[in-house]
Amino acid sequence: HLMVEGGPIIVNSFLKSKNINKLIYYKSDMLLGKNGIGWFNSSASSILEDEFVQVSVKKISKDEKITYIKND
Repeated sequence: HLMVEGGPIIVNSFLKSKNINKLIYYKSDMLLGKNGIGWFNSSASSILEDEFVQVSVKKISKDEKITYIKND
């Protein structure tokens, strides 16, 4: 097992490498800076939609913890 914590560049790189079997994503309505980078670029979004299944969403105050697992 390996846990990788990082921002959008790391997340997109790992999704494209196909070396992820579980993704836990914390979603907030707060934006970090006016020039912030979105979490998933278009190719990573399609990988997430095509190759993963959302298995849970948990509310944490105003935020959400969203868990995905890889389709087998």
